[in-house]
Amino acid sequence: MAHQDSKKNTDDVEQLSLVTKLSRVMASVGTVEKKGYNSHHNYKYVMEPELFDSIRGGMAEYNLMLIPTVERVDRAGGIATITMCYKILDGDSGDSIEIPWVAEGQDSGDKGINKALTSASKFLISKMFLCVTDDHGEPPDAENHNRETLSAPP
Repeated sequence: MAHQDSKKNTDDVEQLSLVTKLSRVMASVGTVEKKGYNSHHNYKYVMEPELFDSIRGGMAEYNLMLIPTVERVDRAGGIATITMCYKILDGDSGDSIEIPWVAEGQDSGDKGINKALTSASKFLISKMFLCVTDDHGEPPDAENHNRETLSAPP
């Protein structure tokens, strides 16, 4: 897909590219407050609603949708590993971007997949939109204490 900042549609109204729209959403994101607290390991963390709130308005303003799809689930011991694809759709142009993603969640009960899903969404949004937290010199997010880790595929 060739990158263009904007193009004209049939009514000669400027239409922004998907990348330009995402860049504008990223520019609109302020500092994301760490409202969650893990008392067992003594750290603050960004909760999912705060991250969603940081991008929801901008995504809607530019007619963008983020659609997650779980493509595979593997369980070993108490760890659930999910392979996902996030698709960003531009409601104006029909353009899309697909982002493959892998996440893990550890839970001895039935919450491993839910933890992996939450972790995946949080870190995808955080990394994609370069979200800055209100750390003020604190150690980085320590969510890996409960094995909610993820990474982009190799």
